[in-house]
Amino acid sequence: MPYSDVNAATTEGATALMIATQASNLEMMSLLLFHSDGRLDVNQAEHGGNTALHIAASQDAAHADSVGLLLKAHGIDVNRKSVGGLCALYHAAQNGHLQTVRLLLGVEQIDVRARTALIYF
Repeated sequence: MPYSDVNAATTEGATALMIATQASNLEMMSLLLFHSDGRLDVNQAEHGGNTALHIAASQDAAHADSVGLLLKAHGIDVNRKSVGGLCALYHAAQNGHLQTVRLLLGVEQIDVRARTALIYF
């Protein structure tokens, strides 16, 4: 049976993972992240350079669970920058999402100097 393209995107570049993240649909996110036989590009960006992690970090505090789930994904780039040079930590700090900032700071590879994200705290 042929596989569907789990990285297929809308005309704006949004993938199924990004749409599930925007909706905070943890069940769909989990299915895409952990049951796509390694075919999912967790760092794929839409046309503005935002990945699913950027989207989750930018959303309200209810999306902290989405961030936590994304951080468990193999190959996630926590320091990936959008077209404007912003990383997920910057998005979370700028929007005052303390729980998300804590989750991101718990990742060993996080660059705390990225776009001076912590000036917001």
